[in-house]
Amino acid sequence: MRLMRRAVVPVLGGLLVMASVAGWGRAAGQPVGAAQQASAARAVTQLTAAGSDGALMPADFAGVSGYRPVRRAGHLLRADGGCSSPFGPTAFGFGDACRAHDLGYDLLRYAADKGQPLGPWARRAVDDSFDRALHARCTSTGCDVVATVYADAVRFNSWRQGLGVPVAEGPGRTLLGLAAGMVVALLLASGTGRSARPLPSVTTLRPRPATTAPARGVVLGAQR
Repeated sequence: MRLMRRAVVPVLGGLLVMASVAGWGRAAGQPVGAAQQASAARAVTQLTAAGSDGALMPADFAGVSGYRPVRRAGHLLRADGGCSSPFGPTAFGFGDACRAHDLGYDLLRYAADKGQPLGPWARRAVDDSFDRALHARCTSTGCDVVATVYADAVRFNSWRQGLGVPVAEGPGRTLLGLAAGMVVALLLASGTGRSARPLPSVTTLRPRPATTAPARGVVLGAQR
């Protein structure tokens, strides 16, 4: 039990510090009000509906977001989008799924720019649609495994940002949180690994019995 506590405490402490510094679980962007942007909400609902082949985009989407979505294979997507993973679209051809996911996130940003951000349901719906689109490309177990990794990665990032408006982040905050968490974990591990040593017992010194030296000039023994 003591060994388990020594292992768990540093790990939990490091994770808490890493989460607080890196901003895990915090709502990103503007808070969601009672009124959500109606045209963006409708577009997200249509874009992410299972079996849907398109969506009615907001009339001023291009002016606000700076581009017009294109239709490819019956689906709307962001033409210059792509997979942000270091492995890119992979050999399984995940490119269009990533570009459609980018368009979904841009609809969330559009709603926030209009002053009426959508609720957590919208980002969750975009991520779920991304998951379905990835697996729709698969005909092998290996592809399904990679698709699950990609889908879970975006879901984790959405949770990390509190299912709020997607925010593009550099690696600095995450690396800073990771470094801070490691330092705290090491410090806690060092502290819990030390066993308390008992203080040395204090013994009472007994005084030695006094000895009387014979005085000079006194001859011990019988007098003659």
